[in-house]
This record gives sequence, C-alpha cells and structure tokens, in this order.
Amino acid sequence: MDTKALRQKILDLAICGRLVPQNPEDEPESVMLERIRLEKQQMVKDRKQIPKGFCVLNGG
Repeated sequence: MDTKALRQKILDLAICGRLVPQNPEDEPESVMLERIRLEKQQMVKDRKQIPKGFCVLNGG
C-alpha cells in the first residue's frame, strides 16, 4: 500500500470513529453541539470574552 492510499485509509477510519475504541458514555454529538451553542449564547449575553477559535453565529 502506498503512502497516499494509507493516508486515505487512516482518514476514512478516523471519520468513521474506528481508529480508537469509542466510549459509550460520551454524549451524543447533537447534545454536545447544543451545549456548546448555549454556552456561547450565554457568553455573548454576559459580554464575556469568547475563546479564540469560537465563532458566534446569528440565527438558528
């Protein structure tokens, strides 16, 4: 297997969540995203500094 194919295979496995064992106690993606959205909303409301890498989106 050449380097390009190996790199693609690793990427495919990572996207599917197969590179490392999955923790069944991790919260679902939808719950995590909603929690982050609410935290960012609260930070904007409180006029706190938003950490670098976060972006504030208007709308739903």
